[in-house]
Amino acid sequence: MQPPYATAGLEIARGVLSQRLVDDALRLLHLDTLEYGHSAQTLSEWLWAMHWFPHLNQRDEILALARALPAPWRSGTLCDPQILLQFPHIGPEPEIVSSISTKSRRGPMAGATRGSSASR
Repeated sequence: MQPPYATAGLEIARGVLSQRLVDDALRLLHLDTLEYGHSAQTLSEWLWAMHWFPHLNQRDEILALARALPAPWRSGTLCDPQILLQFPHIGPEPEIVSSISTKSRRGPMAGATRGSSASR
């Protein structure tokens, strides 16, 4: 019988990594941001690529996270580390609704194009 994380598709496991390793990785990200002051264009590129701080992938602080995972999670071929980040949401939590399964909510700007009366 395979472990649950291999057969269920997804398992959330909290506390697997030591807080020291997590703090070391977060410190690296914070220092990099302070040192380089990443531009809005860079942040946008990272956001759309869903891959933040690609230049830090091979740093010890990041690789230490992978080395600390339980052995069964480290089997197979190690992929390049992928650092993901999402800035905190401000205000009420928005409802997440699939745009495929619901009718589009059309507002006053729906269908407006540059130069049309709706966009003025």
